[in-house]
Amino acid sequence: MGQLAALTKLDLSSCGSLTGLPESMGQLTALMTLGLSGCKKLAGLPEWMHRRASWVSLGLPPCVHAVPDWLCESTALMTLDLCLCSSLTGLPESMGQLAALTTLDLSDCHSLTGLPESMGQLAALTTLSLMECISLTGLPESMGQLAALTTL
Repeated sequence: MGQLAALTKLDLSSCGSLTGLPESMGQLTALMTLGLSGCKKLAGLPEWMHRRASWVSLGLPPCVHAVPDWLCESTALMTLDLCLCSSLTGLPESMGQLAALTTLDLSDCHSLTGLPESMGQLAALTTLSLMECISLTGLPESMGQLAALTTL
C-alpha cells in the first residue's frame, strides 16, 4: 500500500472483518482522510497514525476508549467521526484546540456521559451529532458560544 503515493482518501468504514492496517500505510504521505468507523474487529490504532499532523478527516473504530492526545494536535482536522465508540465516556479538554473542526459525530457513543467546557472554543463547528448517546447527562454551558453551529 505504501506505493499509492497520490492517495488522499481511504474509506474502510464498516469493514467489519478488518483486523489490522499494514505498517506500509504510514508511507502514504498524501493521505488526509481515513475512515475506520464501524471496523469492529480492529483492536487499536497503528503507530503511524500518531505521527501524522495533517489529518483533515478521521473516522475512528469502535475500539477507541479515549480520544488520543495526538489527535487534539491535528490543527487541520475538519471532520471527526467517533460514532459507535460505545466505550468512550468523555472527551478531553484539549478538544477545544481543534480550531478547524466543522463536524463532530458522537452518535451511538453509549457510554458518553458529558462533553468538556472547551467545546465552546470550537468556533468553526457547524455539525454535532449526539444521537443515541444514552448516558449523556447534559451539555456544557459553553456550547452557547458555538455561533457557527447549524445542526445539533
